[in-house]
Amino acid sequence: MKKQVFLLMLLPVAASAQQRPNIVYIMTDDHTAQMLSAYGNSPIQTPNLDRLASEGVLFRHSYVANSLSGPSRACMLTGKHSHKNGFTNNEHGIFDGSQQTMPKLMRQAGYQTALIGKWHLVSQPTGFDYYEILHGQGEYYNPTFIQMDGSRKVAKGYCTDIVTDKAIDEGRWKENIDWTALNLAPYGFDMVSSDGWVEGCQTVNANGYITKYNDAYAHDWKYWVDYIHAKGLKAGIYYNPMWMTRTAWAKNLPVVGSALHTKDLKGDTNFNNELYWVDSRKNGADAWIKGYVRYFVDLGFDFLRVDFLNNYEDNYGTEAYAQALKWISEAAGDDILVSLVMPNAKNWAENERLYGDMFRISNDVFRGGWDFISNRRRGQYQDGWANWGNAFDGFIGFAEHSGRGRLIMDGDFIRLNTCDTDDERQTWVSL
Repeated sequence: MKKQVFLLMLLPVAASAQQRPNIVYIMTDDHTAQMLSAYGNSPIQTPNLDRLASEGVLFRHSYVANSLSGPSRACMLTGKHSHKNGFTNNEHGIFDGSQQTMPKLMRQAGYQTALIGKWHLVSQPTGFDYYEILHGQGEYYNPTFIQMDGSRKVAKGYCTDIVTDKAIDEGRWKENIDWTALNLAPYGFDMVSSDGWVEGCQTVNANGYITKYNDAYAHDWKYWVDYIHAKGLKAGIYYNPMWMTRTAWAKNLPVVGSALHTKDLKGDTNFNNELYWVDSRKNGADAWIKGYVRYFVDLGFDFLRVDFLNNYEDNYGTEAYAQALKWISEAAGDDILVSLVMPNAKNWAENERLYGDMFRISNDVFRGGWDFISNRRRGQYQDGWANWGNAFDGFIGFAEHSGRGRLIMDGDFIRLNTCDTDDERQTWVSL
């Protein structure tokens, strides 16, 4: 059985969108719990999935009703065991789409529903406003998608990347920019930035640098920087110059400013399967890291958000980490603001305060609310990520590093909808 992705999206319709959350259900199959590093003892690292686990609930004693591809989907769609929903095996079953299912109930409750990816239930999906499903179990590369009218289309690329791209399109990014320019910019919130989930950026130029946020996007970074600036906003990018994409490594491209190639710079420990770390102790690493920063500057970006710094320092040591930060700072100069995210900030941020313009002073917001503002790990400091558990402790604890001409404190995202009262919201904004 192939490892494929089933992605179910549930979006509230206009009138009730403010009261109901969007729901994205992601299902993978044919792997054990040990393939997620959130469960521990994993041979691979899955930091993005681990982040979902840490922000939500991680089930450690949950069991599937029928541990086969199609039957397990039938159980989850209907809430019934296989002998009740009628789909008992992959070889001979045909799912009865006339029975009650979760997406049908969600539609009755006012949601729009969509299904992208693996279906593997033989019959056509019912209860969905939109779907594109893989033929059978699907192919790893260049998969065929069955459309709602029964026609079939072949998509070029890796299946999991394609499924993700179909679920989150480029138009959503444009809508966010336009909304920010209209509703937030007049109040001084004048910058938009990409954030996270960058494994889909495998399109690189001749120097090995990524050219767009996602391979499926029609427009490159330069297009969006110009669009953002035309809206009167500043443009930010989420990326770590110490990363090297799997594609850049595989192509063994020349490293600008050196006689070396990308394969010469890769470290022994990867960030994940799609992004590798550049080892700052290797010859040519300075050219790669500085070159990447200047590439973002030349594109016109105003802000660079450099994430997962604790992972780099933990794997390559503080000396290599500090050297990499120094190169980033030298290349950035006064041309781009550098934000250091998830740093260990050891010895009271001795390296971060030297080489960053902004740095994270508390844990991720996760579910937000008063827990993140003041309660979480209250008064408990640790010398390493995350130094402080809540935003209030972080801002107060690292206050000596802030002020005019000094570091900007980053307390992660504000989620005002998670607060219970306006007093809580005002406190958070004031912080």
